[in-house]
Amino acid sequence: MFSVVCFSQNYSNISTDSILALAKSYSKTNNDSALYFADIAHKNALKTTVLDDIANTAYHKSTYLIAKKKFDDALGLLQFNLDNANSLSTKQVGNTYLNLGAIYYLKEEWDVALEHYFNAISYFEPINYKRGLAKANLQIGVIYEKRNQMEVANFFYDKSLSFTPSNNSNHSSENLPSEISFERKIEMSLKMLESIREKDNPKLASIVHYNLSMAYTGLNQHQKAIEAASRSLNIKKKIGFEENLDVNYALIGKAFLRLRNYSQAFIYLEKAQNISTKRHLKTNIYNYLIEGYSNSGNYKKALALSNEFSAFKDSINTMKENERIAEITAKYEHEKQEKEILRLQQENQEKELAIAYESTNRWRFALISLVLLSLLIWFISLYRNSLRHNREIKAEKELIAQKVERTYVILNNKTKVYLDELNYIQSDGNYLSFFINDATIIDRNRLKVMLDQLPPNFVRVHRSFIVNTNLITSINSTSLLLNRTITIPVSRTFKSNISQFK
Repeated sequence: MFSVVCFSQNYSNISTDSILALAKSYSKTNNDSALYFADIAHKNALKTTVLDDIANTAYHKSTYLIAKKKFDDALGLLQFNLDNANSLSTKQVGNTYLNLGAIYYLKEEWDVALEHYFNAISYFEPINYKRGLAKANLQIGVIYEKRNQMEVANFFYDKSLSFTPSNNSNHSSENLPSEISFERKIEMSLKMLESIREKDNPKLASIVHYNLSMAYTGLNQHQKAIEAASRSLNIKKKIGFEENLDVNYALIGKAFLRLRNYSQAFIYLEKAQNISTKRHLKTNIYNYLIEGYSNSGNYKKALALSNEFSAFKDSINTMKENERIAEITAKYEHEKQEKEILRLQQENQEKELAIAYESTNRWRFALISLVLLSLLIWFISLYRNSLRHNREIKAEKELIAQKVERTYVILNNKTKVYLDELNYIQSDGNYLSFFINDATIIDRNRLKVMLDQLPPNFVRVHRSFIVNTNLITSINSTSLLLNRTITIPVSRTFKSNISQFK
């Protein structure tokens, strides 16, 4: 039975986030009403054509469709997110796989569900999204329990708990279960491989082989890591499964690098570099390549890669800065033209009014008419020129606006912090203070997690500080100055991060 609360309000002028909040408020008591609001939010997002909003509302709407077991409708929405995965946030893609896992779990297609839950974990782990990791690992544990493989199930239950704060705690790390060892991860990965028929579910097998190689890497067992990652890679190539191929290549290349087999390391690292679009991964690949060529004595190649890496980092910032300046210039010129047109309109009105009051006879009226006619012709000509110029400025502004997108990060408290306004970040225990141009924002987070989300011009200079290197005005042995006024301490550990700015 479809039961939904009757709503008559027009929600077209309400923000998408507010409508989704309404959906969430009804989710525990009336799923039909929750779906009603999520559908409104999705339709509004489709009108704006903003990709992030469309994907976010599609994910939330699919959640309520899954609860009503409308799996085909939910799959249609989630497929849009998969088709645009390269343009979405890591968390958004992970949530998409999480909902796909839920669909196939409810359909009792366990292997396909496991595949999607493991994919979700691969996206949640780099950003340390604990809530998503807890849910994915919990569901994997439930599936293995249904298969009566309790040892494997308990392994994933323990992993889920490691990402879940204790109910009676202050959410500190001391109250969480200890990190599961690499040896334990290897043991469970091998047990999972024993239970998977590779020919029946090659995708899941490739994912488990990759997880196994990661665990071997953690124990510095690089030859075994190569074997497991290569197995994962071969399976993916055989079935045309291209998910995270760049990560596979990078993992194998890194392992060869640690074994000092530089020729093989360069082959795999360069393959990863050529196909990867992940900024953080490309940064790591550059560092591995520079390290490898330096250690192998090819300093010329190492220097060339270092320069290329610097250009890679600088080009992004330079392009955004140039486009930002162009946008501001266009806005200024457009505003100046609008003010000039308004001034001329006001002047002409005043002149017309004065002439009207002074016109007391025919010859004066004729003269005034002639003046008005001249003014009208002049004004029409000026107005037409202004309209034409305004159209050109507007077109240029729209072109620039299409190219320019202010870069920002979204904090755990849902606040957007625009990076062109961010001066530095300071850590205080489990909280970070974000110092922007005219305010300070507090968020529960960690410096290491935040650093992975920032562009290359943000570097760590102290255990408690990340700074925007574009704002550095001077550096000495123990501190640096931002904007000539803000003193930031520099520790010996991170001093090399800013040596190039001296």
